[in-house]
Amino acid sequence: MILLPLFAAITPFILWPIELFLPYPHIIEELAKTFLVWMILKTPVNISPGWLTVSCGFLFAISESTLYLFNISQVGNTQTLITRLALTIPLHVLTILIIYFFYSKSKKLALIGVSLSVLIHFSYNLSINYLTLGK
Repeated sequence: MILLPLFAAITPFILWPIELFLPYPHIIEELAKTFLVWMILKTPVNISPGWLTVSCGFLFAISESTLYLFNISQVGNTQTLITRLALTIPLHVLTILIIYFFYSKSKKLALIGVSLSVLIHFSYNLSINYLTLGK
């Protein structure tokens, strides 16, 4: 379905107000990507579901980076933004592919994929904060 990449692109903007009240982006974002994967696997598409998954992860990351650009005063300085731009795309593509891999094998294995993705995303957030903010 062509609307899935569009939905992936707007998802960070939908999640942003939620993350203001629930400051656990590693959990919220990976659950949103799990929903995207569920939709990819549920919807018959003419292109490879793997490529559609990569596209959704890429667009999710680009949109999130745009959101950081709008809020740079809250998330750090220009160095933080540049570092996040360089690392966010591979992070989101990797985590959505992990979810896709496990979910496509079995619905029972989806929890493993989500858990691994949350752990990777949490580790990423910690390392970015340490590298860019010294916290």
